[in-house]
Parts: sequence; C-alpha cells; structure tokens
Amino acid sequence: MPAPIPSSANSAGAPRDAVDSLVSQLTIVLGQIVDASRNTADPTALLQLHTEYLALQGILTQATQAQLAKDDSIFGQATTTLKAQSKVLDGMKEQIKGLVKDVDLAGKIVGGVTQVIALIAKL
Repeated sequence: MPAPIPSSANSAGAPRDAVDSLVSQLTIVLGQIVDASRNTADPTALLQLHTEYLALQGILTQATQAQLAKDDSIFGQATTTLKAQSKVLDGMKEQIKGLVKDVDLAGKIVGGVTQVIALIAKL
C-alpha cells in the first residue's frame, strides 16, 4: 500500500485549525453585529455598527484566504496579515461597548471579538 503523500495543509495543523475556528467565530460575531444594528433606531449608531461590520468582514476575507491557502508561504503571509489586525480588534471592543445599548448583546459581541483576538494569537 503506498504511503500517503504529505500535504502542506497537514504540516502546520494547529495554526490551520486556528484559522478554521477564526472563520467560524468571525461569522458568529458578524451575525451579532447585524442583530445589534436591527435593535437600534439611531442612524449614527447604525452607521458606526456598519463600519465595524465592514472591518470584521475584511478580516473574515483575510482569514478565508489563509484558510484556502495550499502553499505554506502563502499561508504564512496571510496569517502575518491577520496578526496585524489584533490592534484594530482591540479598539473595536471599546467601540462596541459604547454603541450597543443591549448590555447582554454587547457582552456577547465583545466576548466574540476577544475570542477572535485569542485565535489570531494562535497563528
């Protein structure tokens, strides 16, 4: 029986698993921001939530590109780009606390962003 061909996707399992988890967590947080925007009638808050949504969507795009990378060097470049987003996400937590009036939902979003930061740190 032939030996399995080594895959670059298997050579760095932990970071790639973290990217999979990151994509899932970002999707959850994006949904929570949509919920928060549906719960506000304040046009200024809605615009700011939309801005946060777009920032997270950009990070999700980067994470998806890392997830799909077959080559280790491309994966490394993609994860380096993601790591640079941690500061943006840190600031986002404070923005969300001020924007979302539903304390429970704000806590969920901030908790989700905190998990995203922790997952990025694993890359």
